[in-house]
Amino acid sequence: MVVALVAVIAGYRYWASDERQIRRLLDHVADAVSQDEGQSGMGSLAEITSLTTYLLPDVEIDATPPATARIAGASEVVSTVGRLRTLFPVLQLSIVDVEVSAAVDGTATARATATLTMRNREGEEAVETRTVVISLLKHEGRWVVGVAKAAPAVEPAV
Repeated sequence: MVVALVAVIAGYRYWASDERQIRRLLDHVADAVSQDEGQSGMGSLAEITSLTTYLLPDVEIDATPPATARIAGASEVVSTVGRLRTLFPVLQLSIVDVEVSAAVDGTATARATATLTMRNREGEEAVETRTVVISLLKHEGRWVVGVAKAAPAVEPAV
């Protein structure tokens, strides 16, 4: 009985850990940005607007060249994703190799590799891979993105 109780508690602590919550958050963000060909309409709009639940209202997203962009505010992020989805019928964001460090003060940093694959209506595909550093904050009991900075991914030496 004691072993089962310890296993349940350990499982819960793992599932509810800050690192796990942050990884799930990043998975949800990637899902909300991504769209498959033919996906549109109200379901797509709801998915895009769900991004606001993962972002601070005054979130800042900063990408470095070649796609220099600074986006400020959750509504601007949602608007930008909506425009991208209009331009690219296929848009896939993946966030991998996530390393999370959470502090006891309710802040955390996640370092990861983000790859955005975009295919236009003519079938031409572009792939952007970035190293991202994401600052998160525990806001009203849940983790949200406060600042995300992206830099070109470093290619491994051959």
